[in-house]
Amino acid sequence: MTTTAEGARAGGPGGEEGRLARRSAFNFVGLGAANLFQFGMVVVLARRLGQHDAGVFFEGFAAIRLLSVVASLGLDVTAVRYVAMLRAQGDHSGAGAAIRLSLMLATALSVAAAAITFALAPQMAHAFGSADLTPVLRIMVLALPFVVGQMVLIGATRGTGGMRSFVIVDQVLDGVFRLGAITIALVLGTGLNGAAWGFTVAAVLTTTAAMIAARRIVREPLTGAPPRTVELLRFTGYQWGAALAGVGLLWADTLLLGLWRPPADVAVYSIVTRTVLFGMMFILPIGIAFQPVIARLYAIGDRGALASMYRFATKWSTLAGCPPLLFLAIFATPVIALLYPNAYTRGAWPMAILAVGQTVNAATGPCGNMVTMVGRSDLVLGNSAAALIINLALNLALIPPYGMVGAGIAWGVSIVAWNLIRLYQAWRVLGMHPFGPWVGRTAISLTAFCVTAVAARLVLESQLPLVQIVAGAVASSAVLLAAMAATGLIERHDLTPAGARSLLVRDGPP
Repeated sequence: MTTTAEGARAGGPGGEEGRLARRSAFNFVGLGAANLFQFGMVVVLARRLGQHDAGVFFEGFAAIRLLSVVASLGLDVTAVRYVAMLRAQGDHSGAGAAIRLSLMLATALSVAAAAITFALAPQMAHAFGSADLTPVLRIMVLALPFVVGQMVLIGATRGTGGMRSFVIVDQVLDGVFRLGAITIALVLGTGLNGAAWGFTVAAVLTTTAAMIAARRIVREPLTGAPPRTVELLRFTGYQWGAALAGVGLLWADTLLLGLWRPPADVAVYSIVTRTVLFGMMFILPIGIAFQPVIARLYAIGDRGALASMYRFATKWSTLAGCPPLLFLAIFATPVIALLYPNAYTRGAWPMAILAVGQTVNAATGPCGNMVTMVGRSDLVLGNSAAALIINLALNLALIPPYGMVGAGIAWGVSIVAWNLIRLYQAWRVLGMHPFGPWVGRTAISLTAFCVTAVAARLVLESQLPLVQIVAGAVASSAVLLAAMAATGLIERHDLTPAGARSLLVRDGPP
C-alpha cells in the first residue's frame, strides 16, 4: 500500500489532487452556469406569474423532482460507481453492460410512475387545495422518463472520471433549454400551463444530448462475464432509499408548507430556498469530481491517497462554500429586495436560517460521497432516513404555528444532523476524518469575515440593496483574504499541483 508521503513524492496523490482541482474548477464553471439558469428561471416565474401560479408551478416541480428519485432507483449514482470501479479493473465491457441494465430498469419504472401520477393528478391537486395543479402535474410528469434517463446516462459519463459531458449537458444545456423554453412560453402569454410545457420540452432536448454524450459507454459490447446483477441491485436498492430520503429532505418542507399555507407562501419559500441552493455551487463541484476518484482509489486499495484526497477536498469545500453562505445569511433582506418584488422580502428569515444550516454541509466536505462510493449505501440509507424523520417531525411541529420560518428551522436542523451523521460514518467505515491544522486557521478567518459582514450590514442599512451587497462583499472579502494570509491558511504554492503534494506531507496521516 502506498503511504501518503511516498505517494506525494511519486506524484500519485499530488497528481490526483491536481486532477481533482482542475475537474472541480471545471465543475464550478458548469454548476455556476446551471445555478444562474436555475436562478433565471425562478426570477422569470416570479415576475411573469403571480404568486399563486408561481407557487403551483413549484409544487409541480417539487413533485417531479421527488418522482425522479423514486423512478431512478438510485441508478444514477450506481452508474458513477460501477463505471469507475469496473473501468479501474479493466472491465470496460462490464461497465457498458451495467449501464444498459440500469437504463432498462430506470426506464420501466419511470414510465409506470408517470402513468400512475397522470391518473391520480386530480386527487393530488385536491390534497394541495389547488385545482390548477392537475393540468400542471399531467404536463410535467410526461417529462419523467426523460429526466430519469438523463440522470443515468450522465452518471455513466461521470464514472469515466471526465466531467465534460456532465458540465455541458447536465449543467449548461439543461439550464439553457429549461430557461429558454419556459421564458418563451411565458412571453407568448401561455401562462402557467405553458411554463409546464416548457419544462417538459426542455427535458426531452436535454435527454437527447445525454444519449449522444454516453453513446460509446452504452454501446460497449459484452465480451466477458455479465454484470454482477445481484450486487448491483443490492447497492442501488440502498442508494435508491437514501436518494429518496435525501430528496424528501430537500422538498418535504415545500410540500408540507403547501398543506397548511396558501400557494403565495409556497412561492416565497421556494424562491428563498432556490436562492440558498445557488450558494451550493461553491460546494457541489468538489463532491461531484471526487465521486469517481473515491471508487477508483478504493478499488485499487490506495487508502493513503484516499485519506489525503479527503482532507484536501474538505478544506477546499469549507473555504469555497462557507463565506458565500454566511454572507447570504447576513445580507438576506437586501439580496431578496434586489432580486425579487417587495412581496418576497418576508422570506429573509427562512433564507438566513437555511444558509447557516448549509455551512455545516460545506464544512464537513464530501463525507457522504466517501461512504457511498466505497459501497456502503446501506449506511447512507440509514442516515438519510434518520435526517428525513427529523425533518418531517420538525416540519409537522413548526409549520402550523410558524409557517415559513418553521419550515426553515426544520430544514436547517435536519441538514446539520445529516452531515454530522455522515461524517461519523466515514470515520467508522474507513477510519478517516478530513480535519487537520487547517481547521483552526479557517475558523479564525471565517470569524473575521462574519464580524466585518455584520458591521457592514449595520452601517449600510439605509443604503440601496445593491450598494449594501457590493460594499459588504468587498469589505468582508478583503478582510477574509487578509486573515487567510495572516494565519498562513493558503500559500501561493498551495494552489499548484506541487503545493497539493506538499499539503499532503504537512497535514500528515488522519
